[in-house]
Amino acid sequence: MTKDKREIKKRIAAFFSVSLCLLLMGCQTGAAVFREQSKVVEAEEEQEASDMMTDRQTAQTLSGIDRPTVSSNIAIDLQGYAPEDLKYAYFSGQDLEDEFFVYRQKDKQIVYRGTIQPAGETGSARGDFSQLTEPGSYYIQTAVIGRSYTFQIEEGRYRKQYETDLYSWQQTEPESYYKADDMTNYRALFILALLQEFYGSQEEENMEKLQKDVAYLMQTYAENAGSVSSSDPEADCDTIYTYAAAMAQSYQVLKTEPGAQTYLRQAQTAYQTAARSRRTDMAVPPEQYMAAAALFKATGSYSYHQVIKQHETAEDMTEDTTAGFWGDLLYLTSLQRVDTTLCEQQMNSLLKECGELSDSVLSQHTIENRDDSLAAMLKLTVADDTLVSLEYRNACKTLLHMLDSNSRDEMDCGEQSALLFIEGELAESEVKK
Repeated sequence: MTKDKREIKKRIAAFFSVSLCLLLMGCQTGAAVFREQSKVVEAEEEQEASDMMTDRQTAQTLSGIDRPTVSSNIAIDLQGYAPEDLKYAYFSGQDLEDEFFVYRQKDKQIVYRGTIQPAGETGSARGDFSQLTEPGSYYIQTAVIGRSYTFQIEEGRYRKQYETDLYSWQQTEPESYYKADDMTNYRALFILALLQEFYGSQEEENMEKLQKDVAYLMQTYAENAGSVSSSDPEADCDTIYTYAAAMAQSYQVLKTEPGAQTYLRQAQTAYQTAARSRRTDMAVPPEQYMAAAALFKATGSYSYHQVIKQHETAEDMTEDTTAGFWGDLLYLTSLQRVDTTLCEQQMNSLLKECGELSDSVLSQHTIENRDDSLAAMLKLTVADDTLVSLEYRNACKTLLHMLDSNSRDEMDCGEQSALLFIEGELAESEVKK
Protein backbone atom coordinates (compact mmCIF):
# COMPACT_ATOMS: atom_id res chain seq x y z
CA MET A 1 0.00 0.00 0.00
CA THR A 2 1.37 3.38 -1.03
CA LYS A 3 1.91 6.26 1.27
CA ASP A 4 -1.04 8.19 -0.18
CA LYS A 5 -3.49 5.36 0.40
CA ARG A 6 -2.35 4.96 4.04
CA GLU A 7 -2.93 8.69 4.57
CA ILE A 8 -6.45 8.49 3.18
CA LYS A 9 -7.33 5.57 5.52
CA LYS A 10 -6.05 7.51 8.54
CA ARG A 11 -8.17 10.50 7.59
CA ILE A 12 -11.34 8.30 7.13
CA ALA A 13 -10.75 6.64 10.56
CA ALA A 14 -10.24 10.03 12.18
CA PHE A 15 -13.41 11.32 10.59
CA PHE A 16 -15.49 8.39 11.91
CA SER A 17 -13.93 8.74 15.34
CA VAL A 18 -14.84 12.41 15.50
CA SER A 19 -18.39 11.68 14.22
CA LEU A 20 -18.84 8.92 16.82
CA CYS A 21 -17.72 11.22 19.62
CA LEU A 22 -20.04 13.96 18.43
CA LEU A 23 -22.91 11.48 18.23
CA LEU A 24 -22.28 10.19 21.75
CA MET A 25 -22.00 13.68 23.14
CA GLY A 26 -25.26 14.65 21.38
CA CYS A 27 -27.16 11.71 23.00
CA GLN A 28 -25.87 12.57 26.44
CA THR A 29 -26.85 16.19 25.95
CA GLY A 30 -30.34 15.21 24.75
CA ALA A 31 -30.84 12.95 27.77
CA ALA A 32 -29.74 15.73 30.07
CA VAL A 33 -32.08 18.15 28.36
CA PHE A 34 -34.93 15.62 28.61
CA ARG A 35 -34.26 15.10 32.32
CA GLU A 36 -34.28 18.84 32.91
CA GLN A 37 -37.52 19.23 30.99
CA SER A 38 -39.12 16.41 33.02
CA LYS A 39 -38.07 18.07 36.24
CA VAL A 40 -39.67 21.30 35.10
CA VAL A 41 -42.95 19.53 34.20
CA GLU A 42 -43.01 17.66 37.53
CA ALA A 43 -42.36 20.86 39.43
CA GLU A 44 -45.11 22.61 37.52
CA GLU A 45 -47.56 19.77 38.27
CA GLU A 46 -46.62 19.81 41.97
CA GLN A 47 -47.09 23.55 42.08
CA GLU A 48 -50.43 23.27 40.34
CA ALA A 49 -51.58 20.63 42.82
CA SER A 50 -50.32 22.76 45.66
CA ASP A 51 -52.14 25.77 44.28
CA MET A 52 -55.34 23.74 43.95
CA MET A 53 -55.02 22.53 47.54
CA THR A 54 -54.40 26.05 48.74
CA ASP A 55 -57.39 27.32 46.77
CA ARG A 56 -59.55 24.56 48.24
CA GLN A 57 -58.38 25.27 51.78
CA THR A 58 -58.93 28.98 51.23
CA ALA A 59 -62.44 28.33 49.97
CA GLN A 60 -63.14 26.09 52.97
CA THR A 61 -61.83 28.68 55.36
CA LEU A 62 -63.90 31.42 53.75
CA SER A 63 -67.06 29.31 53.87
CA GLY A 64 -66.30 28.10 57.38
CA ILE A 65 -65.98 24.43 56.46
CA ASP A 66 -63.18 22.61 58.24
CA ARG A 67 -64.55 19.11 57.79
CA PRO A 68 -67.82 18.77 55.90
CA THR A 69 -68.53 15.15 56.87
CA VAL A 70 -71.91 14.75 58.58
CA SER A 71 -71.37 13.14 61.98
CA SER A 72 -73.82 11.40 64.30
CA ASN A 73 -71.51 12.48 67.14
CA ILE A 74 -73.32 15.82 67.13
CA ALA A 75 -76.84 15.15 68.36
CA ILE A 76 -79.60 17.65 67.68
CA ASP A 77 -83.39 17.30 67.42
CA LEU A 78 -84.14 16.41 63.80
CA GLN A 79 -87.75 17.42 64.44
CA GLY A 80 -86.51 20.97 64.98
CA TYR A 81 -87.00 23.71 67.56
CA ALA A 82 -89.42 26.53 68.25
CA PRO A 83 -87.76 29.97 68.29
CA GLU A 84 -88.24 30.43 72.04
CA ASP A 85 -86.97 26.93 72.98
CA LEU A 86 -83.92 26.15 75.03
CA LYS A 87 -81.65 24.61 72.40
CA TYR A 88 -78.72 22.29 73.07
CA ALA A 89 -76.38 20.27 70.88
CA TYR A 90 -74.78 17.19 72.41
CA PHE A 91 -71.26 16.21 71.38
CA SER A 92 -69.48 12.88 71.87
CA GLY A 93 -65.89 12.00 71.09
CA GLN A 94 -62.33 12.50 72.22
CA ASP A 95 -60.30 15.72 71.99
CA LEU A 96 -63.37 17.92 71.51
CA GLU A 97 -62.77 21.52 70.56
CA ASP A 98 -63.76 24.39 72.86
CA GLU A 99 -66.10 26.00 70.33
CA PHE A 100 -68.90 25.06 67.98
CA PHE A 101 -70.49 27.03 65.15
CA VAL A 102 -74.03 27.21 63.84
CA TYR A 103 -74.26 27.75 60.08
CA ARG A 104 -77.22 28.93 58.08
CA GLN A 105 -77.89 26.26 55.48
CA LYS A 106 -78.77 28.47 52.52
CA ASP A 107 -75.58 30.54 52.43
CA LYS A 108 -73.20 28.54 54.68
CA GLN A 109 -72.59 31.58 56.88
CA ILE A 110 -71.83 31.39 60.60
CA VAL A 111 -74.76 32.82 62.54
CA TYR A 112 -73.82 31.72 66.05
CA ARG A 113 -70.64 30.79 67.89
CA GLY A 114 -70.91 28.83 71.15
CA THR A 115 -68.82 27.14 73.82
CA ILE A 116 -68.65 23.36 74.26
CA GLN A 117 -69.03 22.44 77.93
CA PRO A 118 -68.14 19.00 79.36
CA ALA A 119 -71.20 17.13 80.57
CA GLY A 120 -71.40 13.85 82.46
CA GLU A 121 -68.99 11.11 81.45
CA THR A 122 -65.69 11.67 79.65
CA GLY A 123 -66.11 12.30 75.95
CA SER A 124 -69.57 13.80 76.38
CA ALA A 125 -70.34 17.51 76.13
CA ARG A 126 -73.06 19.97 75.18
CA GLY A 127 -73.39 23.41 73.68
CA ASP A 128 -76.16 25.96 74.22
CA PHE A 129 -77.45 27.87 71.20
CA SER A 130 -80.74 29.09 72.72
CA GLN A 131 -79.98 32.66 71.67
CA LEU A 132 -80.48 31.69 68.03
CA THR A 133 -84.18 32.39 67.44
CA GLU A 134 -84.48 33.34 63.76
CA PRO A 135 -86.56 30.77 61.83
CA GLY A 136 -84.62 28.89 59.15
CA SER A 137 -82.52 25.82 58.31
CA TYR A 138 -79.21 25.34 60.12
CA TYR A 139 -76.47 22.88 60.93
CA ILE A 140 -73.81 22.75 63.64
CA GLN A 141 -70.12 22.18 63.04
CA THR A 142 -66.98 21.82 65.09
CA ALA A 143 -63.45 20.72 64.35
CA VAL A 144 -62.44 17.08 64.89
CA ILE A 145 -65.93 15.50 64.70
CA GLY A 146 -67.46 17.35 61.74
CA ARG A 147 -70.98 18.73 61.26
CA SER A 148 -74.51 17.81 62.30
CA TYR A 149 -77.51 17.00 60.19
CA THR A 150 -79.60 19.96 59.11
CA PHE A 151 -82.41 21.04 61.46
CA GLN A 152 -85.15 23.67 61.48
CA ILE A 153 -86.10 26.52 63.77
CA GLU A 154 -89.73 27.34 63.04
CA GLU A 155 -92.95 28.68 64.47
CA GLY A 156 -95.61 26.07 65.15
CA ARG A 157 -93.01 23.32 65.50
CA TYR A 158 -95.04 21.33 68.10
CA ARG A 159 -98.36 21.75 66.32
CA LYS A 160 -96.70 20.42 63.17
CA GLN A 161 -95.27 17.36 64.91
CA TYR A 162 -98.52 16.69 66.77
CA GLU A 163 -100.58 16.82 63.58
CA THR A 164 -98.07 14.60 61.76
CA ASP A 165 -98.09 11.92 64.48
CA LEU A 166 -101.87 12.20 64.95
CA TYR A 167 -102.36 11.65 61.22
CA SER A 168 -100.05 8.63 61.39
CA TRP A 169 -102.28 7.09 64.09
CA GLN A 170 -105.42 7.92 62.12
CA GLN A 171 -104.06 6.16 59.03
CA THR A 172 -102.75 3.05 60.82
CA GLU A 173 -105.05 0.06 61.08
CA PRO A 174 -105.53 -1.26 64.65
CA GLU A 175 -103.88 -4.60 63.90
CA SER A 176 -100.76 -2.73 62.73
CA TYR A 177 -100.74 -0.27 65.64
CA TYR A 178 -101.47 -2.55 68.61
CA LYS A 179 -98.66 -5.08 68.20
CA ALA A 180 -97.26 -5.12 71.76
CA ASP A 181 -98.33 -7.23 74.75
CA ASP A 182 -101.93 -6.94 75.97
CA MET A 183 -101.23 -4.54 78.85
CA THR A 184 -99.24 -2.18 76.61
CA ASN A 185 -102.01 -2.25 73.99
CA TYR A 186 -104.71 -1.41 76.54
CA ARG A 187 -102.58 1.34 78.04
CA ALA A 188 -102.12 2.82 74.57
CA LEU A 189 -105.88 2.87 74.01
CA PHE A 190 -106.41 4.48 77.42
CA ILE A 191 -103.97 7.30 76.61
CA LEU A 192 -105.47 7.86 73.15
CA ALA A 193 -108.94 8.16 74.70
CA LEU A 194 -107.59 10.57 77.31
CA LEU A 195 -105.91 12.52 74.53
CA GLN A 196 -109.28 13.05 72.84
CA GLU A 197 -110.74 14.42 76.06
CA PHE A 198 -107.86 16.84 76.63
CA TYR A 199 -106.65 17.87 73.15
CA GLY A 200 -108.67 16.06 70.48
CA SER A 201 -111.44 18.67 70.26
CA GLN A 202 -113.86 15.76 69.73
CA GLU A 203 -113.16 15.81 65.98
CA GLU A 204 -115.28 13.35 64.04
CA GLU A 205 -112.32 11.67 62.34
CA ASN A 206 -110.64 11.05 65.71
CA MET A 207 -113.87 9.71 67.24
CA GLU A 208 -114.38 7.27 64.40
CA LYS A 209 -110.80 6.03 64.62
CA LEU A 210 -111.05 5.63 68.41
CA GLN A 211 -114.24 3.58 68.02
CA LYS A 212 -112.46 1.36 65.52
CA ASP A 213 -109.58 0.82 67.96
CA VAL A 214 -111.97 0.05 70.82
CA ALA A 215 -113.81 -2.54 68.76
CA TYR A 216 -110.54 -4.22 67.79
CA LEU A 217 -109.21 -4.42 71.36
CA MET A 218 -112.56 -5.63 72.70
CA GLN A 219 -112.23 -8.54 70.31
CA THR A 220 -108.61 -9.30 71.29
CA TYR A 221 -109.56 -9.07 74.99
CA ALA A 222 -112.31 -11.64 74.51
CA GLU A 223 -109.89 -13.92 72.67
CA ASN A 224 -106.75 -13.53 74.79
CA ALA A 225 -107.14 -12.01 78.23
CA GLY A 226 -110.67 -12.30 79.53
CA SER A 227 -109.83 -14.39 82.59
CA VAL A 228 -107.35 -14.72 85.43
CA SER A 229 -105.03 -17.71 85.34
CA SER A 230 -103.81 -19.54 88.42
CA SER A 231 -100.19 -19.45 87.22
CA ASP A 232 -99.77 -15.67 87.31
CA PRO A 233 -102.91 -14.06 88.76
CA GLU A 234 -101.22 -10.77 89.71
CA ALA A 235 -100.01 -10.01 86.19
CA ASP A 236 -103.34 -11.02 84.70
CA CYS A 237 -105.24 -8.80 87.13
CA ASP A 238 -103.06 -5.79 86.32
CA THR A 239 -103.70 -6.35 82.60
CA ILE A 240 -107.46 -6.65 83.14
CA TYR A 241 -107.56 -3.52 85.30
CA THR A 242 -105.72 -1.65 82.54
CA TYR A 243 -108.32 -2.88 80.04
CA ALA A 244 -111.09 -1.70 82.38
CA ALA A 245 -109.49 1.77 82.59
CA ALA A 246 -109.19 1.94 78.79
CA MET A 247 -112.84 0.99 78.29
CA ALA A 248 -114.06 3.42 80.95
CA GLN A 249 -112.08 6.32 79.47
CA SER A 250 -113.27 5.41 75.97
CA TYR A 251 -116.84 5.54 77.26
CA GLN A 252 -116.12 8.93 78.85
CA VAL A 253 -115.16 10.33 75.44
CA LEU A 254 -117.64 8.42 73.26
CA LYS A 255 -120.69 8.27 75.57
CA THR A 256 -122.86 10.22 73.13
CA GLU A 257 -122.02 7.80 70.30
CA PRO A 258 -124.16 4.75 69.47
CA GLY A 259 -123.06 1.62 71.33
CA ALA A 260 -120.98 3.48 73.94
CA GLN A 261 -122.80 1.76 76.81
CA THR A 262 -121.08 -1.43 75.71
CA TYR A 263 -117.73 0.10 76.60
CA LEU A 264 -118.91 0.96 80.10
CA ARG A 265 -120.25 -2.56 80.65
CA GLN A 266 -116.96 -3.98 79.42
CA ALA A 267 -115.09 -1.78 81.93
CA GLN A 268 -117.33 -2.74 84.85
CA THR A 269 -117.23 -6.45 84.07
CA ALA A 270 -113.47 -6.51 83.64
CA TYR A 271 -112.97 -4.60 86.89
CA GLN A 272 -115.09 -7.08 88.82
CA THR A 273 -113.27 -10.02 87.20
CA ALA A 274 -109.94 -8.76 88.49
CA ALA A 275 -111.29 -7.58 91.85
CA ARG A 276 -112.69 -11.04 92.67
CA SER A 277 -109.20 -12.50 92.28
CA ARG A 278 -107.60 -10.05 94.74
CA ARG A 279 -107.36 -10.72 98.43
CA THR A 280 -109.19 -8.05 100.41
CA ASP A 281 -106.26 -7.60 102.80
CA MET A 282 -103.87 -6.66 99.96
CA ALA A 283 -102.99 -3.06 99.20
CA VAL A 284 -104.71 -1.53 96.18
CA PRO A 285 -102.27 -1.83 93.23
CA PRO A 286 -101.74 1.16 90.90
CA GLU A 287 -103.60 -0.48 87.99
CA GLN A 288 -106.69 -1.08 90.14
CA TYR A 289 -106.51 2.50 91.38
CA MET A 290 -106.34 3.77 87.78
CA ALA A 291 -109.34 1.65 86.77
CA ALA A 292 -111.33 2.71 89.85
CA ALA A 293 -110.60 6.38 89.13
CA ALA A 294 -111.71 5.96 85.49
CA LEU A 295 -114.94 4.23 86.52
CA PHE A 296 -115.60 6.78 89.28
CA LYS A 297 -115.17 9.59 86.74
CA ALA A 298 -117.61 7.83 84.39
CA THR A 299 -120.24 6.77 86.94
CA GLY A 300 -119.71 8.57 90.25
CA SER A 301 -120.18 5.25 92.10
CA TYR A 302 -119.29 5.32 95.78
CA SER A 303 -117.67 1.86 95.66
CA TYR A 304 -114.98 3.10 93.29
CA HIS A 305 -114.40 6.16 95.44
CA GLN A 306 -113.74 3.94 98.43
CA VAL A 307 -111.02 2.13 96.50
CA ILE A 308 -109.45 5.47 95.55
CA LYS A 309 -109.33 6.58 99.18
CA GLN A 310 -107.98 3.21 100.25
CA HIS A 311 -105.14 3.51 97.73
CA GLU A 312 -104.23 7.08 98.67
CA THR A 313 -104.18 6.42 102.41
CA ALA A 314 -102.23 3.15 102.31
CA GLU A 315 -98.91 3.55 104.17
CA ASP A 316 -97.02 1.07 101.99
CA MET A 317 -98.07 2.56 98.63
CA THR A 318 -94.99 4.74 98.24
CA GLU A 319 -93.84 3.41 94.85
CA ASP A 320 -94.21 5.99 92.10
CA THR A 321 -95.82 4.53 88.97
CA THR A 322 -97.26 5.87 85.74
CA ALA A 323 -100.53 4.02 86.44
CA GLY A 324 -100.77 5.82 89.80
CA PHE A 325 -100.13 9.12 88.04
CA TRP A 326 -102.97 8.46 85.59
CA GLY A 327 -105.24 7.57 88.50
CA ASP A 328 -104.47 10.92 90.13
CA LEU A 329 -105.14 12.78 86.89
CA LEU A 330 -108.50 11.05 86.39
CA TYR A 331 -109.58 11.89 89.92
CA LEU A 332 -108.41 15.50 89.69
CA THR A 333 -110.31 16.04 86.42
CA SER A 334 -113.48 14.27 87.52
CA LEU A 335 -116.75 16.23 87.55
CA GLN A 336 -118.08 13.97 90.30
CA ARG A 337 -118.15 14.98 93.95
CA VAL A 338 -114.58 14.46 95.15
CA ASP A 339 -112.63 14.75 98.39
CA THR A 340 -110.98 18.18 98.10
CA THR A 341 -108.40 17.28 100.73
CA LEU A 342 -107.40 14.29 98.64
CA CYS A 343 -107.22 16.45 95.51
CA GLU A 344 -104.98 18.95 97.28
CA GLN A 345 -102.72 16.16 98.45
CA GLN A 346 -102.44 14.75 94.92
CA MET A 347 -101.80 18.17 93.38
CA ASN A 348 -99.11 19.09 95.91
CA SER A 349 -97.41 15.76 95.36
CA LEU A 350 -97.42 16.26 91.57
CA LEU A 351 -96.06 19.79 91.75
CA LYS A 352 -93.36 18.81 94.22
CA GLU A 353 -92.22 15.95 91.99
CA CYS A 354 -92.30 18.12 88.85
CA GLY A 355 -90.30 20.85 90.55
CA GLU A 356 -87.59 18.32 91.35
CA LEU A 357 -87.80 16.86 87.85
CA SER A 358 -87.47 20.20 86.09
CA ASP A 359 -84.52 21.22 88.27
CA SER A 360 -82.78 17.94 87.50
CA VAL A 361 -83.46 17.99 83.77
CA LEU A 362 -82.44 21.61 83.23
CA SER A 363 -79.21 21.20 85.21
CA GLN A 364 -78.14 17.62 84.48
CA HIS A 365 -79.66 16.93 81.03
CA THR A 366 -79.97 13.26 81.79
CA ILE A 367 -82.70 10.65 82.18
CA GLU A 368 -81.69 7.02 82.56
CA ASN A 369 -83.91 5.50 79.86
CA ARG A 370 -86.70 6.22 77.40
CA ASP A 371 -89.51 4.96 79.64
CA ASP A 372 -88.41 7.19 82.52
CA SER A 373 -88.04 10.12 80.13
CA LEU A 374 -91.58 9.68 78.78
CA ALA A 375 -92.98 9.29 82.29
CA ALA A 376 -91.23 12.50 83.34
CA MET A 377 -92.56 14.36 80.29
CA LEU A 378 -96.11 13.19 80.99
CA LYS A 379 -95.97 14.58 84.51
CA LEU A 380 -94.38 17.84 83.41
CA THR A 381 -97.01 18.14 80.67
CA VAL A 382 -99.90 17.79 83.11
CA ALA A 383 -98.27 20.13 85.63
CA ASP A 384 -97.76 22.72 82.89
CA ASP A 385 -101.37 22.35 81.76
CA THR A 386 -102.49 22.97 85.36
CA LEU A 387 -100.21 25.89 86.23
CA VAL A 388 -98.90 27.11 82.84
CA SER A 389 -95.34 26.92 84.14
CA LEU A 390 -92.53 27.88 81.75
CA GLU A 391 -90.10 25.91 83.90
CA TYR A 392 -92.08 22.68 83.54
CA ARG A 393 -92.58 23.29 79.83
CA ASN A 394 -88.89 23.97 79.19
CA ALA A 395 -87.90 20.80 81.04
CA CYS A 396 -90.44 18.79 79.05
CA LYS A 397 -89.21 20.24 75.74
CA THR A 398 -85.58 19.56 76.69
CA LEU A 399 -86.40 15.89 77.26
CA LEU A 400 -88.34 15.76 74.01
CA HIS A 401 -85.39 17.23 72.08
CA MET A 402 -83.13 14.54 73.56
CA LEU A 403 -85.19 11.75 71.99
CA ASP A 404 -83.38 10.80 68.80
CA SER A 405 -85.03 9.51 65.63
CA ASN A 406 -83.95 5.93 66.41
CA SER A 407 -85.77 6.08 69.75
CA ARG A 408 -88.95 7.21 68.01
CA ASP A 409 -88.71 4.42 65.45
CA GLU A 410 -88.31 1.81 68.19
CA MET A 411 -91.28 2.93 70.31
CA ASP A 412 -94.17 0.53 70.91
CA CYS A 413 -97.80 1.68 70.75
CA GLY A 414 -97.89 2.60 74.44
CA GLU A 415 -94.88 4.89 74.08
CA GLN A 416 -96.15 6.36 70.81
CA SER A 417 -99.48 7.20 72.45
CA ALA A 418 -97.73 8.79 75.44
CA LEU A 419 -95.60 10.88 73.08
CA LEU A 420 -98.72 11.98 71.19
CA PHE A 421 -100.33 13.09 74.46
CA ILE A 422 -97.21 15.13 75.30
CA GLU A 423 -97.17 16.70 71.84
CA GLY A 424 -100.84 17.57 72.22
CA GLU A 425 -100.15 19.70 75.29
CA LEU A 426 -97.12 21.39 73.72
CA ALA A 427 -99.17 22.16 70.60
CA GLU A 428 -101.85 23.69 72.84
CA SER A 429 -99.21 25.77 74.62
CA GLU A 430 -98.17 27.29 71.26
CA VAL A 431 -101.74 28.51 70.80
CA LYS A 432 -102.03 29.85 74.37
CA LYS A 433 -98.76 31.82 74.43
